[in-house]
Amino acid sequence: MGFREVVQRVLAWACSVLASRRPFPPRSHPPVATRQYWPETCGHPGEGVGGPTAETGAGNEALAGQSEQQKPLNNRDIQDEFPHHDPAIPVRPEHSEAKSKDALMPPVPIVQTFQQMSKDRESNEVDATDGSQHEAPPDPNPLTPPEGTPEKPESPSTQPDDAHHRGALHGDNDVSNPSGSDSTAVSAKPRRKTKASRGDTPDKSSSTPGKETKDRLSNSKGPRDIGGRRNGGPGVSKPHPQPAFRPELICRKRGLEWEVVLSGNDEYQAVEVWHNGAPEDMKQDEYRLHSLAGSLSVAYNDKQIKFVLCDHKPLIFKLGANWKAPGRKVDNITNGHFVVIAPSDWTRTGHVSVAPDRCTDSGFLAHYFHRAKDEPPSDVGGFEESPLPLIRPQASLVGQAIFDDSDEGELFGGKAPPRLALDRGIVWARIGEEIPDGWDGRNFILDDDQALAEALADRQGRFFLRVYDDETKLLDSCQFRYLRNLKEIRVNGEPYTQHTIIAPSSTEGHRPTRVSFVGIDGTVFSPILRTEVPHARAEGDCLIVDPHPSGDVVSCALKSETGHVNMILHLPRIWWRMVCNMSKLDEWHSTAIRMTRREFQEYADMDAAMLLRLPRRTKSVGVGFDKELERQYRPEARDVDAFVLLALPLRDFVDYSQIDQRLVEDALFNIEYEGATLTLIQVSRDPIPTIISFVCSPATVFAGEHATLHWTTRDTEVGGVEIDPDVGTVESSGSLEITPLKTMTYTLRLTASGLDDITKAVLVTVGFPPGMDQKLIARVKGADGDWKYGKGFSYGEIRAAGLTSTDAMHLSLTIDKRRRTIHPANIDMIRRPKDA
Repeated sequence: MGFREVVQRVLAWACSVLASRRPFPPRSHPPVATRQYWPETCGHPGEGVGGPTAETGAGNEALAGQSEQQKPLNNRDIQDEFPHHDPAIPVRPEHSEAKSKDALMPPVPIVQTFQQMSKDRESNEVDATDGSQHEAPPDPNPLTPPEGTPEKPESPSTQPDDAHHRGALHGDNDVSNPSGSDSTAVSAKPRRKTKASRGDTPDKSSSTPGKETKDRLSNSKGPRDIGGRRNGGPGVSKPHPQPAFRPELICRKRGLEWEVVLSGNDEYQAVEVWHNGAPEDMKQDEYRLHSLAGSLSVAYNDKQIKFVLCDHKPLIFKLGANWKAPGRKVDNITNGHFVVIAPSDWTRTGHVSVAPDRCTDSGFLAHYFHRAKDEPPSDVGGFEESPLPLIRPQASLVGQAIFDDSDEGELFGGKAPPRLALDRGIVWARIGEEIPDGWDGRNFILDDDQALAEALADRQGRFFLRVYDDETKLLDSCQFRYLRNLKEIRVNGEPYTQHTIIAPSSTEGHRPTRVSFVGIDGTVFSPILRTEVPHARAEGDCLIVDPHPSGDVVSCALKSETGHVNMILHLPRIWWRMVCNMSKLDEWHSTAIRMTRREFQEYADMDAAMLLRLPRRTKSVGVGFDKELERQYRPEARDVDAFVLLALPLRDFVDYSQIDQRLVEDALFNIEYEGATLTLIQVSRDPIPTIISFVCSPATVFAGEHATLHWTTRDTEVGGVEIDPDVGTVESSGSLEITPLKTMTYTLRLTASGLDDITKAVLVTVGFPPGMDQKLIARVKGADGDWKYGKGFSYGEIRAAGLTSTDAMHLSLTIDKRRRTIHPANIDMIRRPKDA
């Protein structure tokens, strides 16, 4: 007996022992009568132990003499009796007594034989190195058995994903089931047998047994070719049970109101709904809640779940960007856009960016919340009656992030797709395309940090991602985009980030902006520009955007091997304009507007404001004059192009010294944004006051005659023009009649804050007519205010001049004993002769 014959007999004996022990117990099947059959061989025809042979025909004679129950089992019968049996291995009956002496081969231990078979199975997908056996490369889908693998009983199928929430979506592909056709789990609904099942398996025992054995031997696989592996191995995902589907609550907007719907699908064997204890019916796989208070109980597939509605806690729904409906119920606020339904009498706290809307239940309101990435909880707000549960994002992606302004989710590039950061409690995830008629997606279990990349399978584009716990309860969701070769976006040669600022030139304003998309290998993408984008054009491998406010929104697409990725850039070019009744200032500027202090005050009196157009990510800006930018203003509105608007009333700044006082040098009305300082208004310095002319006409008069002073000034302040002596404050330009009693010098003085007085003097000469006694004569003011000669000097004027009555007699001064008035001109007149 040769070595080959020994191996064949050992294998035949091992297979018969394996069959007699029944290692794979049958499932629940109708009772099958015990059948006697001959064990088939694993070797050459005619060498089976106790089996039929082609040479002698003894096996055929034995078969002819047996009853129907004693006939040997064919492959079809074996599959009926042993549903898990591999047809490549013959089966021996439990009670068969047909054992040949040649079947007992003690030299080879059976344990060692099966260990070797197991090792060969595990190395099934490793290429042969000796050239004797060449196997096909592993199937990229480990759920599909390789060609030639013996067929196994089919498991019940899973429901197609687009059937889940069919009633809630109304054709929206955005909502998906937490299970899909790509899963390995078993659904609750079995499906019918196909033609490839056991009912259509050919009966190989109908032909000559010896010939059948010979044909099977020539075409059979070795141990490494047997389909399927018992213990798994490299490149093959371990099967995981598919989570049981469960209904969920969604919110959507109908007209001007928000409604809450219990969404189901046709995978449930039975669904019963009790709303506040009363049974309700589901129509078209959904139930619209007429009341948002109390509780909702749902029974399905022999399970029961309970939803607690607005009972001292609000209902939280996670939506798409900019509150795009529908939304799915979650338990916490993470990142993104949320609709929170709460009683209408609850008090909202924090900054309310969007007013709440009505609900179908009039006792509740739908509030809009948004939490940006890394935003502190204090900025989110909530309710005084019940704080919102805030946690960090659970569906967070880690990878080579690229910044843009799109609402379609984070943008990732690089050779490897982003990884899903694993969190406690997250078990299942679902991914699919966020485009109409796109990839429905698949479910996958988070057993390692490469699970997301395996689920993507080299796809590029825009995707949704949802994560669930072990009971398929939605924990969080997000959107993202992936483009393999993209490295960064550059604006004017610099990487585009959330802190990028395109500052205008102080003299020329904004210049044309260049946008380019750089790949990881140094190549540059050729963007596809949307036709509706104004003031932008594609030149070679970049986009040129003209300096115009309407061109700040740039929408384009980049192609990939599997589709395209949309991108939006809100170029952070800041514009401003004056808002008032004067239309000539009602246009956007990127250079400073020049005006004087007086014009600034006039605009403030007209309730004018400076309107800024800023990127929508702006939180606040510092405003003030020069370097004093301590006043903070927050944007309050948003324009049609998704930029934010900020109004700065000029009346808030009229009390600043730059406006309230004279300016020696220009003052700059500035804002500080993202570390950059921009000048909106340049307030010109006040001009230096100037005396144009100051004269007296006539310059020489006789005592008692009138003369006129004339003056003209420029750029003077109110109350800043004076004439000395005896005149005081006058207008900036004018004339004044005087009657000097003696030769005098008149001085015109201009006063201004921060400047020395500016003066100019004029001499008025007073003479006496010939023959007139040059005796000093007192002057007094009449009732009409004109000067005239008086009867004499008063005692007060004599004393004020430092004279006594004796001095007055020596000077021949006439004294009017009845007058009590004192005039400085008379005092000066009688003082000088004494001094002389």
